[in-house]
Amino acid sequence: MGSSSTDPPSDPLPPPTASWPTPHRLHPDSTLSAASLAFWRKQSVAVILASLKTGRLGTREVGTLMLKADGTIMNGNTRVTCLEENGYDLNKLWELVEPPKASSPWFDDFFE
Repeated sequence: MGSSSTDPPSDPLPPPTASWPTPHRLHPDSTLSAASLAFWRKQSVAVILASLKTGRLGTREVGTLMLKADGTIMNGNTRVTCLEENGYDLNKLWELVEPPKASSPWFDDFFE
C-alpha cells in the first residue's frame, strides 16, 4: 500500500520529556568563565531560554542550544548552569531543540 501525505511518519520519536535522557553539561563548573557566569546570572530565565532557542541575545550571536541524543549539552553549558541555579527542569531543554529524525544523521555523527 502506498504512502500518502496523511500517513503518520514511519519513524516517530517519543515526546521529548517522556523518554529522552536528562540533559547534562559537558563542562564541569570549574571550567566555566567567571565573567560569563556573572553576565548570564543577571539575565532572567526567559531571556536565557530565548537565547538558547534562537542563538541570539539582542543583536549579539550567542549560539543555540546543542544537545546530543545522549543528553550531553554541547553548546550552552554556562547558560544551562544558570538555569539549574534557578531550579529550571533540564528535561524541558529538549523542547528548545529540533528533535532528530530517526532515519537521518544527527549531531552525534558530527562528533564521531
